Amino acid sequence: SSSQILKTHKTPKLSPQNTPTTITPIKPISIKELAEEPDLDELAKKINHNASISSKFRSRHNIYDFTIARFSNAERYNLVEYVLDKHKHFEDISREGYALRLISLYAKAGMFDHAHKLFDELPELGCPRTVKSFNALLKAAVESKRFDEVFTLFQGIPADLGISCDVVSYNTLIHALCEVGKLEEGLLMIDEMKAKGVNPSVVTFNTLLGAFYRRGFEGGELIWGIMDEYDVVRDIRSYNLKLQGLVDEGELEKAVALFESLETKGLKPDVALHFSYLVPKLCDDGEYELALDLCKKMFKRQFVVDEALLQLVVNGLVKESKIQEAEELVELGKSNSFVQYDLVMPSDNTEKQEQNNSP
Repeated sequence: SSSQILKTHKTPKLSPQNTPTTITPIKPISIKELAEEPDLDELAKKINHNASISSKFRSRHNIYDFTIARFSNAERYNLVEYVLDKHKHFEDISREGYALRLISLYAKAGMFDHAHKLFDELPELGCPRTVKSFNALLKAAVESKRFDEVFTLFQGIPADLGISCDVVSYNTLIHALCEVGKLEEGLLMIDEMKAKGVNPSVVTFNTLLGAFYRRGFEGGELIWGIMDEYDVVRDIRSYNLKLQGLVDEGELEKAVALFESLETKGLKPDVALHFSYLVPKLCDDGEYELALDLCKKMFKRQFVVDEALLQLVVNGLVKESKIQEAEELVELGKSNSFVQYDLVMPSDNTEKQEQNNSP
């Protein structure tokens, strides 16, 4: 079972430190003051006080993201509970969107059991439970690495509550299945979605693409083909995954060709990512001419790339005694009108390092 595949990630026990119980009158506070508050107990009191006097404050998501992260990083889980438990009793809880927010904050702190408890309490708090809050709970299980809980929840709650799972529900389930290596079961979910009238999205297939390409190029290509059967329009992430698959398979010319074709497909290439995939592999395989050609195209199209990768190509060209080509790339880097790159020939590089190291 999935619970045997992964060790259950337990919700951290609450800190034995005393939870703040009294709140002294506090004036309205700025975000800057909250961010700079060094005492976490005081911060928790200030958050709850400001939340109790202002619904606008309660809608400032960035404050809560930052604060809960601080508590979690300090392992002050008692403060996470202290703040979020208080927020269950504001009138906002009758809105499901607000409840989703609290569930997600528990998840970010790795406190899945608390997220689950809140989901169970929603009816008595006057909040409806629809597929949206169910999806938030599934996501909380994934973020807490409680993949076995995803499977259990998916099998029980929709039937118990009369909830119809949507594409987000299935995408989360497929993600969990892929995380524990059950790729074939993830793929079978496509058939179940079809049977229940739920159309797979590009996110559905990208999740499967990534998992199958990591296991082997042939499997990734199978998913790529199935996307055509479902008329799914691929996005830049789809092409990122295929490009990585081609690189891992050693199909470097095809990978470069795919990268160069993206703009003709109406997609904006993730240049930094693609360049970091391709250049080291091209250099490892001694494909310096291909790497040089790619670098030239980057300059021509005014893409910003990592200088260290360009230097890697220069060094490789010199190693292969392609001195003229290396000098050409150094000059192109220095004369580039968009971004200048301080590339050097390897011998110059050694001298430069010696100068930097000299007293």
